[in-house]
Amino acid sequence: TFTTPTTLNVPPTTIDEYMVCIFGDKAAGKSTLAASFPDSLTLMFEPMRKGLSIRMIGTEQGLKKVSSKDIRDGATDVWAKVVRSTPIWINDPTICRLNYDSIDILYECCYASVCARNNVNAPGDTKNGPDIWNEIRDEFSAYFSALRETDMGITFLSHVKTREMTNLDHSKIKGIYQPSCAPACLQFIRQAADFIIYLGSQDGRRAALVRDPTQQSVVATSPENVFMQPDGK
Repeated sequence: TFTTPTTLNVPPTTIDEYMVCIFGDKAAGKSTLAASFPDSLTLMFEPMRKGLSIRMIGTEQGLKKVSSKDIRDGATDVWAKVVRSTPIWINDPTICRLNYDSIDILYECCYASVCARNNVNAPGDTKNGPDIWNEIRDEFSAYFSALRETDMGITFLSHVKTREMTNLDHSKIKGIYQPSCAPACLQFIRQAADFIIYLGSQDGRRAALVRDPTQQSVVATSPENVFMQPDGK
């Protein structure tokens, strides 16, 4: 049986210990901001990012989007390679945080890997499609759940996409800023990330949006008195 706790949970006092998602427009500074975490390694799936002075593994090392057909035709299964390499990064004392830039492409690589193992281009190509979708979801989630148990810091990066959301009364809110990843990946992020931060601008200055009373951006945070507002408070 479980024992009943008698004390309150004490949240971590630094953002380094949280799982963070940062999303925003291209050139907003997402990659540079993520790389400013101490001892971080960026898995750079986005092409043409040679101009960044950050510690990263990029497309030049084969970290790029592939399809199920590519894999079945002999291309490297990038998702499988990332999974195999992760224990090396976990055991490297110079790495304390992994940045996934972008989580959109990593999810697509997981999708391709699972589809290739099932010998299909997409889940809809077979009557076993629902099972394949579940396999993609479970494998993607299990990877990050296991990674989080190691106390490795994790940052997801994504571009921005406008979508609509449904209120509790079933009314629609249109034009909501959300991470641009696939809906299934977005659902995972909203469940797993401690912070979902929209990196944009306010009053002509760059700002990270962590609360949004206007409900125009997907954000998530809970600790009080840990972020500075544009007015300096």
